[in-house]
Amino acid sequence: MQVMTLPPNWDGYPNHRRDASVEDANQEAVYIPLEGSSLLYADGEAFELRPGLMVRVGPEQLRRIVPGDEGIRFVALGVVPGALDPSPWTEGGPPPAPPTTG
Repeated sequence: MQVMTLPPNWDGYPNHRRDASVEDANQEAVYIPLEGSSLLYADGEAFELRPGLMVRVGPEQLRRIVPGDEGIRFVALGVVPGALDPSPWTEGGPPPAPPTTG
């Protein structure tokens, strides 16, 4: 997990992927904007990043972030797919039972 701050209109964020060819291979990423805005270019398409909107990219997807006029501050979460065993609740199943006391 990283918190990153990119300056306005900065053109230095690398165009990259996290496939099997890199040292920290096979990581998907979730970007969670906190302040400002940017465009995320993923596989040739542009997606707006702004607070309240989260984006996930897969390991094979080529991605690049280009900050807008205000710059952007965001959380980047990276994990190897399958490393976590999500609760059925995160996949639309029933919510977990509350803890019992006593």
